[in-house]
Amino acid sequence: MGKFKTSSNWQFFIKNSSGGLCKICQRQVNCKGNTTNLSNHLKRHHKSVLEKSEDTKDSELIDDPDASLSVST
Repeated sequence: MGKFKTSSNWQFFIKNSSGGLCKICQRQVNCKGNTTNLSNHLKRHHKSVLEKSEDTKDSELIDDPDASLSVST
C-alpha cells in the first residue's frame, strides 16, 4: 500500500492534539480529520506568505526537466 499524501499546509503549522499551531502568528487552529481550517487560516491571515509558497512551487515545476504535463482530450 502507498503512503498518504501530506497537505502542504503543514509546513506552516506545528501539529498538536487539537490541530496545529501557526508558526507565523502562534494562533491555535483546530482541525479534525482534514486541513480545511488550516488552509482557511492561511488564506485569511497570511495571504502574502501563501502566495509566495505557491509561486515557489510553480517555479519548481517549470524548472524540473523531468516534470511532464499530461493533457487529456
